[in-house]
Amino acid sequence: MSKVGLVTFFHSNYGSVLQGYATKTFLQKNGYEPVLIMKDTFGEDEADIEANRKKHPEFMEDFQKFMASLSGNNAIVSDASMAQIDSFVRDELKPTQFSLAQLRELAEGDGFSAFIAGSDQVWNCTLGMLSPLFFLLFAPPKKRIALCPSFGATNVPAYLRDDLKTVLNEYETLSAREEEGVAIIKDITGRDAVRLADPTLLLPPEEWRKFAGVSDSDDKGYLLLHFLNAPNPIAMKNIRFLAERTGLPIKCFATRHREFEDIDGIELVDGGARDYVRTINNAGLVCTDSFHTTMFSINLNTDFYSFDRQYVHGVSQISRITTVLKRYGLMERLILNEEDAPDPEHLSIMTDCTATKDAERQAIQSYILNELERVTA
Repeated sequence: MSKVGLVTFFHSNYGSVLQGYATKTFLQKNGYEPVLIMKDTFGEDEADIEANRKKHPEFMEDFQKFMASLSGNNAIVSDASMAQIDSFVRDELKPTQFSLAQLRELAEGDGFSAFIAGSDQVWNCTLGMLSPLFFLLFAPPKKRIALCPSFGATNVPAYLRDDLKTVLNEYETLSAREEEGVAIIKDITGRDAVRLADPTLLLPPEEWRKFAGVSDSDDKGYLLLHFLNAPNPIAMKNIRFLAERTGLPIKCFATRHREFEDIDGIELVDGGARDYVRTINNAGLVCTDSFHTTMFSINLNTDFYSFDRQYVHGVSQISRITTVLKRYGLMERLILNEEDAPDPEHLSIMTDCTATKDAERQAIQSYILNELERVTA
C-alpha cells in the first residue's frame, strides 16, 4: 500500500477538519495509506524566517501583521465545541508530527510515494514567505501534488512573485480551489491550472449523512446560525426576518456572539465534527458567513443564505463563497446588501445543482487519482 503524506490545515474549525477528513477517507478508499502531517508554527523554522528577512526587506512587516492577525481572527467557539474538535483530530485524523529535517529525509527515501498539499488556504502568501511545509519544498518535485490549494487572497506580495514562480514551476501539474487562484498561477507562471472543488465534495451527501448518523428524511425543524465572526447588521436584520417568516426556532451552533443574545428563545448548541454535519443536514434553513458551512449546505441539499464575514483583519474573503455560488447557480442565496433581501415567496426553492455537484465531484476525484498514478509510475 503506497503511503501518501497529506499537508493541510486541520485545526480549530470544522471546515478545515472535515476537508482533511474527506481527503484522507478518499485516499483510504482507493488503496492508499494517508498520513496527515503535522508541523508546528506553520512549518517555518527560525532559520527560514531569518533567511526571508535578509532576502526581502519588506517581509518582516507582513510576517508580523499576519501573526498578529491570528490572535484576533479566531471564531468565538465554545470550549466544549473546541474540545470535541480536538478530540476528532486526535482520534480520527491522527496527525503525525515531523520536523522539516525528518520530512526531507523521508521524502528522499521510498517510504512515501507522494505528498499532497491542500486544500484550504495552504498557499496563503500574506504570511510574507513561502511555507516550506505547505509548498512541499521538502519533497522532490516529482512527489509533489497540489490539491486545489487556496491563496486566500486575490494577489501576491510583489517581492514574492519571483520566488513563487520558481516554486510553482517545479510542479508538473497545478490546481487551485478558486478562479482567483487559477488567475494568480497564470499571471505569475503563464501556466494553466485546473480549478477544483473543495475536498469536502469528494464525499457525496449519503456518505456524509452516514458519517453523521442521519438520513435525508430527517425532520428539518429549525433555523441554524453558524457565524465564524460577529454577524453584521444586514445579517441580523435578515435573520430576524427569516425567523419570523418561517416560524422556525433558532439554533446557534458552536460559536458565541453578543449580537445573538437579544434573540428570544435562541438555543446555543455545542458539538463536534459529526454534530456539525448532522446539524446542517437537519436544519430547515441555514444562515452563515462560513465558506464550509455554505459548501455543506449545498452538498447536503439544505436551504441556506450566506452573508459577508466580518474578518478581524478587515480583508474580505467573500470571493470564495461568491465563486461557489456562481458555479452552482445559487447567487440568490448570497445577501451582502439591503437589496439582496430574500424573496418571501421563494425562501425554500433552491436551484437544483445536482448535475454540477456530480461533475465537480468527478473532476476532483479523477484529478487525485491521476496525479497519484503519475507520481508512482
